[in-house]
Amino acid sequence: MKVVERKKRVEYEERLVSEWAAKTHPEARVHFRVRVGELPEEAATLSAEGISPYMYGVVRHWADAVVIYPDRVLVVEGKLKLSSMALGQIIVNTELLGSTPEFRDRWDTPREGLLLFAYGDPETEKTAVAMGYKTERFCPAWAKKAYVERMRKGQVRVR
Repeated sequence: MKVVERKKRVEYEERLVSEWAAKTHPEARVHFRVRVGELPEEAATLSAEGISPYMYGVVRHWADAVVIYPDRVLVVEGKLKLSSMALGQIIVNTELLGSTPEFRDRWDTPREGLLLFAYGDPETEKTAVAMGYKTERFCPAWAKKAYVERMRKGQVRVR
């Protein structure tokens, strides 16, 4: 039997967000790959059984980053290629941060949503801005190569 090795998945969006945060928000406290939202009701009963309620963390949504300043919190969704799906994610994640137990001390702090991308989508950008969300292009040299590679593999649709 022939064994086929799977190619390791490269998390381009994670790299994009972490490099952007280091460059643009070095003074802020930044959390990456943050689970957001409340824990399900069933989670409370687990404590009585000696099981961590955070076991349920995997069923929660997650934001690519949460950037914390004293006067505001920035929720970030990063994409190599921006799509309308990212807009839905930032809308939901920005709202859910206000009920995330780990950020209880920030529930009353103003929240901003940001779509970060290497390659944009004008319609999504326009809609996001009209809805009050921020957009920002950040495209290091490696991101261009990664985008071209995804296009070659048919993982990116070209309009």
